[in-house]
Amino acid sequence: MADRRDNVVALPGRGGVDSGQPVRFEVLRAAAGQLDELGCCLQQFSPRPSWSPRRWMIASTPFRMRLASARKGLDDLAIISSGNEQNAMRGAFELNDARHEVERQLRDIGACLYSLHDADTSPAERARETQKFTSGRFELLKVLREIRHLITREFPTVADGSRGRFQSSHVLYREHPISRSGCEEMPPMGNPVSGVAGAQADVRTKLNNGLWEIDERLKAMVDMYQEVPSAIDSDVLRSINCVMEVEATIVKVYRIMKSCMYTEDSLFRVESNVSEAFKEQQEEFVKFYKSALYALEAYKYILQIYSITEDKARMRPQHGDLERIRQDKHTQVEERDGCIEALSNFHAKFSAMLNILRSGDLPRIWIRMCCR
Repeated sequence: MADRRDNVVALPGRGGVDSGQPVRFEVLRAAAGQLDELGCCLQQFSPRPSWSPRRWMIASTPFRMRLASARKGLDDLAIISSGNEQNAMRGAFELNDARHEVERQLRDIGACLYSLHDADTSPAERARETQKFTSGRFELLKVLREIRHLITREFPTVADGSRGRFQSSHVLYREHPISRSGCEEMPPMGNPVSGVAGAQADVRTKLNNGLWEIDERLKAMVDMYQEVPSAIDSDVLRSINCVMEVEATIVKVYRIMKSCMYTEDSLFRVESNVSEAFKEQQEEFVKFYKSALYALEAYKYILQIYSITEDKARMRPQHGDLERIRQDKHTQVEERDGCIEALSNFHAKFSAMLNILRSGDLPRIWIRMCCR
């Protein structure tokens, strides 16, 4: 019989998880990995009091998208086993205390982020919330390390199986998880997945690769505009009667996300953590999309008017035109900088959301198809 106390279940058994219980080796290893990945996202956070709300939204995106899977991992760790009943109860209560502390720290960090994402938060309050976030971040990482220690102490077999995940909290993850070659270019696999499931996994793989390719293309355009801001002027003036490449790319991203991520029959519905993470970011993603599109539309109009005005001034210069042109040029440059910033923010948000599509979060059927 299992001994139940304070919502903690100590399972009987010796040297590991009882095979007759619902908690399995893979479940514990996955839970440990999910918490490690949350800690890894948090470690990469280097906040500054001067950050704008949008900068906070972008930087916190990978961490926030990990919360659902991390909380599931905490729930999975509510049931553990150890070498004997006495040790099982001791380890179970220690782990339960650590879990409750993680949940408390997550609530505190969530409250900080809520304030830091709010544009109405005053500079003084923003500085205080940043300090609270930094302190909470340190405490959360500490208790996550404690949970890892408890698991390695009580379940050495799980720790051995999770070694790669435990070490992963100390290094940066690869930005691109899977080869972009596509499943159709891979050699034949043993035990291939057949039928509908295999076809869906193949489509998901191609979608994942396509999203990363769009991310790279958008990054290249944004990098060029940031390095040489006048490059966007040339692109705008060349495409007065057609759609700019950067505009077409942004719209393509939105359409893909809308049709493939934010529908009831999403290709990622088989992986609930991924699907939930994307849906929680939908409203925020749409705001970044609209800001980028509106900024680009406004700048295209401003640049066209400015170019016409400048041409007229050159043809019939009059007294006072120089000062007016100078002011107009300053306005045009400010609008251009704002447009480039909006494009950069959209790309950063999109790229941050793709972080969750690395191989560790893909459905197992998908991993088998792509990585063998």
